[in-house]
Amino acid sequence: MQPKTQPRNRIGRPPEAELDELLDLVRPIVAEHGRPTRDLVRGIIRDADLGISALRLTKLMNALREDHTAVEAPRLHPE
Repeated sequence: MQPKTQPRNRIGRPPEAELDELLDLVRPIVAEHGRPTRDLVRGIIRDADLGISALRLTKLMNALREDHTAVEAPRLHPE
């Protein structure tokens, strides 16, 4: 009798780059354009010959929006 194997959580191929690496790649370019958009970020990643799943793109966008909000908040509410 074979031991029961654990189910795999990952579906598809492994990521080509870690989320932190993708953030380092896209942050400077997004900063030049101002506001992060999915199309802009996806294009930057594709231009670097990398791929990204919809789920990872969403996680990346959430992190970028947090960055953008942190930068914009002081401008909107100066002390």
